[in-house]
Amino acid sequence: TALLILAGGNLAAWAYTNPSTGVYQTNGSASDVQAAINAASNGHKIIVPAGSFSWSGGISISKGIWLAGAGKTTSGSIITSGKVTITKNANAPVRVSGLRFTGSDVHMSIGGSASARAFVIQNNYFYSNGSDFIDMGANGGLFDHNDFYMPLSGGGAPDVMSIHPGETWSQATT
Repeated sequence: TALLILAGGNLAAWAYTNPSTGVYQTNGSASDVQAAINAASNGHKIIVPAGSFSWSGGISISKGIWLAGAGKTTSGSIITSGKVTITKNANAPVRVSGLRFTGSDVHMSIGGSASARAFVIQNNYFYSNGSDFIDMGANGGLFDHNDFYMPLSGGGAPDVMSIHPGETWSQATT
């Protein structure tokens, strides 16, 4: 089903479509992606199309969904500002893939209980010119085939991830 609301010639925030059970196609805006996440259930997939998007308010994920971009290349899904905030889910893993983060702020923040289901962050590109790439507040996940880039001309060298005090990566999770 498609939900398209026009008000005064402007496209409203909720424009995502659900072409098949459990798959939500968005227009890439932060409001549309967040609306699709809110409508989705554990195990569903949210698709971000190719293009350049500013998520200045960011998006939040607290369900076991898959946020899937069109690829981490310069012709894929490019997020120019804002971040993805993940709260690990007890019932299903959170997966983020195929996004290219190019803003100057922290791109991702991961929190939640270490005993919750693992997260999967794969096939993304993270660019930073001084901020940390990922703020880790919970462990128990997988980073796979991601690219991290910081130009040498930037300010101080950022940490790839900021691990909060008291958090470790000593416990394996599945």
